Amino acid sequence: MPTPNSKKSGPWANRVVSTEIVHTPEYDEFMEDLEEYHEKRGTTLTREPDLGRKLLDLHKLYKTVTELGGYDKITEQKGVWRDIANAYEPPINNSNAGYLLKTIYYKNLAAYEISNFHGKEPPKKEWLEDRKAAGGPIMTRTAEDFMASQSPKAEMNGDSQSPPPSTGGIERRSKLLFDPSTSTVPVSQLSLPSRSSSLSRSSISTIMTAADEEDEGLRQQPTPRSFYAPEATPQRASRSASQQHTPTPTTNGAPQVFASGNAHHFPDFRPGINTLPTVRPVLTPRTAPGQFQNFRRRRFPDVNGMPPQNPGMRIGAGHPGAPIMHRITMSLKSEIPEDVEFSMQQLVRISYEAGDELLYQYHPALCDILFKMLREGIDRISKEGREDTVASAAYTHQLERTNGVALIIRNMAFSPNNAKQFAMILKPKDLLLDGLRLPKYANLTELKHYLLETIEVMANSLPFLPNDSLLDVIAEQLESNDRGMLLGAMRAICRLVIGRDDYNRLGDVPFKSIQRITSILMLEDEELVSACLDFLYQYTNNEDNTARLLQHPDGTELAKQLVRLLLFQGIGGEQLVYIKNINKPRPPIHQIPHLPHEIVQDLLTFSEPERATKWMRCCFEEDPEADITQIALWQAYQTRFTEHVTTSGLPLLPAAEFIKNVSIAFQTASAMVLPTPQGQKFIIKGIRARETPMSTKGHVYLGCKWFNTPGVPASKCTAQLATPQDLWAHILQQHLTPPTEGTVQGRPLWCNWSGCDRFGSDGEKNRYKVVAHVRTHMPDPGYRREDETGDDPEARVIIRRCQTFTDERGEAAGIPLTSVLVLRNIGKRGGEQAKRVIKGLEKELWEVMAVNKPLAVWVADLVMGEV
Repeated sequence: MPTPNSKKSGPWANRVVSTEIVHTPEYDEFMEDLEEYHEKRGTTLTREPDLGRKLLDLHKLYKTVTELGGYDKITEQKGVWRDIANAYEPPINNSNAGYLLKTIYYKNLAAYEISNFHGKEPPKKEWLEDRKAAGGPIMTRTAEDFMASQSPKAEMNGDSQSPPPSTGGIERRSKLLFDPSTSTVPVSQLSLPSRSSSLSRSSISTIMTAADEEDEGLRQQPTPRSFYAPEATPQRASRSASQQHTPTPTTNGAPQVFASGNAHHFPDFRPGINTLPTVRPVLTPRTAPGQFQNFRRRRFPDVNGMPPQNPGMRIGAGHPGAPIMHRITMSLKSEIPEDVEFSMQQLVRISYEAGDELLYQYHPALCDILFKMLREGIDRISKEGREDTVASAAYTHQLERTNGVALIIRNMAFSPNNAKQFAMILKPKDLLLDGLRLPKYANLTELKHYLLETIEVMANSLPFLPNDSLLDVIAEQLESNDRGMLLGAMRAICRLVIGRDDYNRLGDVPFKSIQRITSILMLEDEELVSACLDFLYQYTNNEDNTARLLQHPDGTELAKQLVRLLLFQGIGGEQLVYIKNINKPRPPIHQIPHLPHEIVQDLLTFSEPERATKWMRCCFEEDPEADITQIALWQAYQTRFTEHVTTSGLPLLPAAEFIKNVSIAFQTASAMVLPTPQGQKFIIKGIRARETPMSTKGHVYLGCKWFNTPGVPASKCTAQLATPQDLWAHILQQHLTPPTEGTVQGRPLWCNWSGCDRFGSDGEKNRYKVVAHVRTHMPDPGYRREDETGDDPEARVIIRRCQTFTDERGEAAGIPLTSVLVLRNIGKRGGEQAKRVIKGLEKELWEVMAVNKPLAVWVADLVMGEV
């Protein structure tokens, strides 16, 4: 809304405008300073100018322009004023908002910017505010720059609104020329020319030079330039004027100097171009024949002698007429060929573009006419129909009109409301049957196609009885060679039987047609295959139909095709999965293993300190979390080789050197000292005792885990064997000794392998059964060596994938889902025959489960029989 300070007048004074002005102390102080500046300068300030019905904040505008560099910098850049104006959201039709904003700034803030922002003296208001903002930069209009930029042509034509830069020199020269008392030139030399002659340029130059020598402070006269100025009067008149001279009276007896109008250094004041009169052509019958013809028509009567009359408004002018749907209905009722053709074209377009607006409840008469026209067309075609390619024009026209009516009804039937109204009120079932019973002519395929699609969309509303002939008529179309007819027939049948399990008469469909549908599954036609699968899904909902399908030799082939379609149009690929190492639980601490005799003999071949290093590697392994005391490690080494030292005479490695040698045997092991409440504890961190020893060549031995005393781990056998065969032989000889002569036959035996209680406290007398059981405890002959048991930090698995179509939720959809649903129906209702068929395809089904993740759950239920 306008603020109280805004002063407006004129027809737009009361218009409602918005404002962005906020009266803050900073704004009020700026406006007071600006108002004082304009009062001192003598210019008018518009405190609250408006741009496009919005009051502008001059303080905000001033800050915006100065932040961008000032008026001159913005003017030099094209389009900046327009961009600033667009920030105020001017009306769309205001195409010169940028220039208007520039003018507002030019009139109110330009001089203020020069004084306060640039620190220079602004030009006079005649050179700035009184001029338009269409000029260039204003910094060239300062007091010292503006005088140098004045155009000589403007001075000669009198267009300049400012006085000459300095008048002292001209006044001085005039005094020297026309005042003898101040002139140094003798008066005799100032003889006046005759009236018929003009003052020559040389004489004037001499006088001016003398005046310049008198006053050394005056600048030299610039070289005069002449500009072309056309004569405003005819040449003859100027010639006559040059021959007549009127003497000018003298004043105070001063000598007079006459100069002609063509003196180059005196301005030639001539009227401007805008002062010349505008010539308007006179209207004559030749220059404006239309005006005179209209004049004669208005003035004189017409050929019949009737006076001219004012035509006024014609009948019906300005009236839009009846609505389009009313016109279409009336045109169809009139049966006028041209109007009927117009109505048919409009209905085809409207039913396609806005079929939801063609509702039966709003246009019942139109629907009645359309069904009547369809009935008449089908009756006429049934009588006059022919298979000839060349038909009469009347028959062709009637067939095209009937196809158009069927298309319109088909489009309107897509609305559920229309489908219900058609089925309940118009009862088109007999009409659709008659249309489908027409002869199988090629020129009738389009009509039957429309009728089948109409049945499909109206299937839920059409009455369907157990012995309805509608299914039989549609089933006949399954033998058609036309792809559209086959698709329409299968879809219509599926829609008719959905939700009507009691009336599911698909078993009445000829088995020949069923075989044809199953054979179509081998085609790469997605739309046709999808329709066949939908049909088979409804067909297999009945147990009799499923059994009938599987009893045929092609039943197994059908199941194979369905399994193949589980990966229909699947996108294959490979998924690389990295296996992260899982932190295994810390294994228990074992006792230092007992070395077999062969390993000890092999170690004795080495000298110290290499023998100590080898022994450590045979009995210990790296474990960052484990540790062992230094005294226990040294005592185990000393106990093992003391008896051999006495025989060989070679001393053992000293204890200090032995402890230092640990870091050589194991890179991660180190000697440490731990403070404890009982005192310091010396340990080796980073190693632990092996469960079974390892040879110097890296071969891991197998330990016997047989408890000599059942249930007592401390009584475990200490034998270490190199291979599983040696271990098995050891068990048979030492722990399961076969009976010999003199021993009791059939004594009870037990399995004491690592505390096994398989045979309980009574044992087992059958030795063969015990031996067979103990054999299960033996390790695999292909056990891994020690250097092969480490975890791979970059272990990865490549998983093959085959992604099929999914919906927006990521679940299976399309042909693969329908295929698995048909297989589930077969497995559920096919009995033992179906189970045998699916059992034979388990391998392919497991593969589908592995590669097709969306179908994995469905296929798993099928394989497990949970359907």
